[in-house]
Amino acid sequence: MATRNVALTETRDQQIHARVASVQHQCESEAMRAGLRMLESGEARLAGIRPAPRAEDGPGKIARWTIE
Repeated sequence: MATRNVALTETRDQQIHARVASVQHQCESEAMRAGLRMLESGEARLAGIRPAPRAEDGPGKIARWTIE
């Protein structure tokens, strides 16, 4: 497994330590991996609800305007 060094804010560091102390995760690495899985899952859900571009929509139209 790869090893990384990351910089965390004091708040994030406390959150990770709290999760390990409460036995939600066995170690800090597991807590970080869980966070990344949640991020990935959320991004996948967002991708699923975004409408796909339709071919019939074609390119956008450009309109010229001026401020009077």
